[in-house]
Amino acid sequence: MRLHQIRIAMLAIAIGFHAVALADSYALKSNPIYSKFGEAQMHSCEVGENLPLNQRPADYCGHPYVVPYFTKQAEREPYRVVITDGEVHRATVPHDLYPDGDWFFVMDDSGNFYFFDKSGDTPVHHSSFFSGAPIAAGGDLTVQDGKITALGYFTGHYLMTPTILRNAQAAFADDGVDVDSLDDLGGHN
Repeated sequence: MRLHQIRIAMLAIAIGFHAVALADSYALKSNPIYSKFGEAQMHSCEVGENLPLNQRPADYCGHPYVVPYFTKQAEREPYRVVITDGEVHRATVPHDLYPDGDWFFVMDDSGNFYFFDKSGDTPVHHSSFFSGAPIAAGGDLTVQDGKITALGYFTGHYLMTPTILRNAQAAFADDGVDVDSLDDLGGHN
């Protein structure tokens, strides 16, 4: 009986260590190291996109609807992904591979990624995640079998460049993505 209790205790410890390691790998990153290639600024004519139409600046050039701005991490969290060993997972659903498809992404200066629907069925835009503030990187990508297979820098809202995209490439590489094998989606602003 005593040996059985020891085995159960050892199993509980092992599970506890695994749970702590899993929680650590899904935690929000907070070390701002991924802006070394600059930050993307929002197009000036997009400023005001979060305001009602009758309150927008005269030079506004964006969408004819209100773009939501997320002011709290809790609003961004459903979109956050975690990449471990090159595999993409939703931060809110550990071990569940991210669905195949074409996605937009935004990255903050700590290397946290937020993916959202590229189909246009949502009012969420690159600028939604940080309320139009500068971002470390943004663009579009393709996920297949839980892995990123293509990467581009199209945003429409931000002045992205291939140089600024290098911030995302560095963060992806640190998360185990083979960035040298990704198809290039290019981009324009």
